[in-house]
Amino acid sequence: MPKVTVLMPVYNGELFLREAIESILNQNFNDFELLLIDDGSIDQSAAIISSYADPRIRFYSNGSNRGLIFTLNKGLDLAEGEYIARMDCDDFAFPDRLGRQVEFMNQYPEIGLCGTAMKYMHQDVWVKHPTDHDDIKAGLLFYCALNHPTVMMRKSVVKSYALYYDYNSPHTEDYELWSRMAHLTRVTNLPDVLLHYRIHGEQVGAKHGEEQRLVGRKIVHSQLIRMGLLPTDEELNLHMDVCNRRLRATDEFIQSVRGWFDKLRAKNNESKLFTPQGLENVLNTYFAEVSNFYFAHRAVAQRSAAPAAVRQRRVMSARDKGRSRRKSGVKWITKHGRKKARPLVARKPKNGFARKPLMRSGLRKPAILKKKIK
Repeated sequence: MPKVTVLMPVYNGELFLREAIESILNQNFNDFELLLIDDGSIDQSAAIISSYADPRIRFYSNGSNRGLIFTLNKGLDLAEGEYIARMDCDDFAFPDRLGRQVEFMNQYPEIGLCGTAMKYMHQDVWVKHPTDHDDIKAGLLFYCALNHPTVMMRKSVVKSYALYYDYNSPHTEDYELWSRMAHLTRVTNLPDVLLHYRIHGEQVGAKHGEEQRLVGRKIVHSQLIRMGLLPTDEELNLHMDVCNRRLRATDEFIQSVRGWFDKLRAKNNESKLFTPQGLENVLNTYFAEVSNFYFAHRAVAQRSAAPAAVRQRRVMSARDKGRSRRKSGVKWITKHGRKKARPLVARKPKNGFARKPLMRSGLRKPAILKKKIK
């Protein structure tokens, strides 16, 4: 029996499939099986998989397109390894990914789920989440705190609690599963980047972003109910605005967020669903974002709300303009001829030269920019 099963669903992945497969086959850790399940692809994905003769590859086909959740659950049943590692058919795993996660899971048998940090391919974007179990567990109240294509699960935990992906959570099936697992086993994230995540137009997030947000809202709502809260539509909308960074630089918004967070603290003290410190860390992080946004945009918001008469710039009078020009005492050449303003009394500069005059509309400077003061 292999130590690790790498579960890779495939659907029309011919563009990047070979690169993803070879990133697993070239791992420094060799005690694994690569479980490839084709979900009714209509491109050359099946042919690409069949071209490999590596005995570590196990290839299955759904025959037709049954969907990602069906394919993932099928893979959980077919997996023979002690650990189950997820991998997408368009990403690239670092050579030491499996070895690092196996070493960690062996060292900490209480860990049932282990993710890692990842980097967007061809971009200077890193995605890192908390590493502490309590912070991750509380963070799931706001967002998916583990990167799906990086996780490794302990198969015994999956089987003991019948932890399968939920068919009622399309495109956010990972978020829903982690939200359940965090209350049944300890979860963590390795801080190191061990996977390159590819961004392209055919991804679930690009094609089903709105549905992801709606299902994510349901997952958050179910967790609030688990805390013992029955949020109103206004409270849930406020919570999701904070989750999705739809912030507003108003006194009303920041006070509403402060009140809602106080309510979460009070209810958690009753339910004990999260550790007080874990929840406090998450709430402080989000409130810092709200506060920073408020103070950064407050001046702009106040200017926008001010009356037009107050915002209007002071127009310089002709008399002020004349005074400004006379300060230099330099001859100006205009389209109407040569003109010299009477200079104002000023102290002599240390270097004996007058300050270079500023450029003004409709005027051009004379050839000599500096004038000796006698």
